[in-house]
Amino acid sequence: GLLKEVVELLRWFDHQPLIEIRQIRQIYPELQMSSIELSQDLSTESQSNELVSLHSSSDTSRSEQLETGSSDVDVEMQLRQRFGSRLQFIFVCMGFAVGIGNVWRFPYLCYKYGGGAFLIPYLVALIFLGFPLFYLELLLGQYFQKDAGGTLGSIHPRLRGFGYASVFVTLLVGCYYSIILGWSSVFLVRSFTDVLPWGNHTEQYFNSSILHLTEDISQFGSIQWHNFVGLLICWIFIFICTFKGVKSSGKVALVTVSTPYILLVVLFFRGITLPGAIDGIIYYLKPDFSLLLSPVIWIEAFNQLLFSLSPCFGVIIAFGSFLDKTSNRRNDAIFIAFVNSSTSFFAGFVVFSIIGYMSNETGLLVEDVVTSGPGLAFIVYPRALALMPFGPFFSVLFFIMMILLGIDSLFAWVETISSSLESSRLFSKYPRYVSSGCVCLLLFISGTIFCSGAGLHYLTLFDHYVTVVSLFMVGIAESVSVGWIYGLDNFKLKIEQMNGTHLPRVFDYLVKYFIPGICFLLIIAAMVMDSLQPFNDFRIEVIAIGWVIALLPCTIVLYYAIFPRETDYAKDL
Repeated sequence: GLLKEVVELLRWFDHQPLIEIRQIRQIYPELQMSSIELSQDLSTESQSNELVSLHSSSDTSRSEQLETGSSDVDVEMQLRQRFGSRLQFIFVCMGFAVGIGNVWRFPYLCYKYGGGAFLIPYLVALIFLGFPLFYLELLLGQYFQKDAGGTLGSIHPRLRGFGYASVFVTLLVGCYYSIILGWSSVFLVRSFTDVLPWGNHTEQYFNSSILHLTEDISQFGSIQWHNFVGLLICWIFIFICTFKGVKSSGKVALVTVSTPYILLVVLFFRGITLPGAIDGIIYYLKPDFSLLLSPVIWIEAFNQLLFSLSPCFGVIIAFGSFLDKTSNRRNDAIFIAFVNSSTSFFAGFVVFSIIGYMSNETGLLVEDVVTSGPGLAFIVYPRALALMPFGPFFSVLFFIMMILLGIDSLFAWVETISSSLESSRLFSKYPRYVSSGCVCLLLFISGTIFCSGAGLHYLTLFDHYVTVVSLFMVGIAESVSVGWIYGLDNFKLKIEQMNGTHLPRVFDYLVKYFIPGICFLLIIAAMVMDSLQPFNDFRIEVIAIGWVIALLPCTIVLYYAIFPRETDYAKDL
């Protein structure tokens, strides 16, 4: 009887945009628990009661929830799943923001663009673009209590496509990102030996023994089954950790996020004690302030900050929707942004101390050793590990760290995509593990093409073009929708009423002018730079395929702009 009354109450508040769970609890004191705990507590009464929470961790079918007559949209808004604790929220966000790119891309960019001088545009990007956009997404998700598509659709129905476009970008990135875990798994298994098998011939070993790399992207080659098995094991592990939602992935994140930091510290102390380490660190930090006059260093700094802190993927909005509306998480957002950037900077010492040692041992100049991306993680670093004492032990630590960094990011992406699927009519009828399982299966199947001989070529193509336009486009849409369509003053008032957060005046100028302006300039810069120099010397037809991939999310934007869902808009506003 209690649950039926709650359902009727939700119906009564159907057109009230500010309805909150705490208002229901004031009327029904018996509900002084989370929606998940409520569904578990009442599971002994009947199976239909188990799924009052849309994201319940029970295994009962959601079709029983619909039999009570409740609306999917209503239940999604009112009884959204919550993080188990504040610490889980912080760790999950840190795990998503701090990824493999912090280890293999930031140190290289810092070295290439002026050493310590690169920190100046990077900090400017963090303060004026990265953090404001990150915090804006967190507040949007917390207020509207929906996924990215539902949140922007609540502001205006024709904006819903931008939210789903960001989720689609997350899906595309997840397709190729997971193969890095597959390669790392193979290296990890082969590190359990007295002598590392690749020795001084790491590049040949990686290309021939691990990848069986073909000469050209047009040559598919054959599936490498060791990579296939590594990929499969990683996705099975990810599914086990996410099939119950943020409750389960949040607990796992406490381990998977903290462990890489421990390993990073161990590798740091090992690295700085090696001969020649100081030479690598000097190359890493030596400032060249003349490069600040080049627009390229500013473009790279803003690009790296966005890809590292990772707003515009739809993830932060989804995480914000898993927070209670009364909680003020401004300090948490500042802490997460600080930790993300600090980790990138600290990882540079680890990487370049090892590179300095490798330069000392091989007689090569540091600049001839340094590289970025897969080349750093699977060629340069393993070669240095093979040269140092106790190389197999530190090789095991390094590749465990790589796997955990990648898994944390994939946790967040699976949660985001699953959350969007659960908003649809098709998946709203089923328990959480169905949507999580479908996402993991889809990403695993899509990732198998990167297990082929042309896998590295495909990864290079996808990694460049998937985010070249879409992320900046989403950043423009979010800032314009809040700053000009919904009204920034109106939004700030709602947020202050929600949890007492007062947004400073400078936030107005950043959201309304700076963020959309700089994102637009970054789109133009990316297009100009790509037209002047074909990326990776790919043939024109390959570049055309790359731009098709880049513009795919735009089709989602156009679809919802032409065919908006007016009914949801009417309910939300």
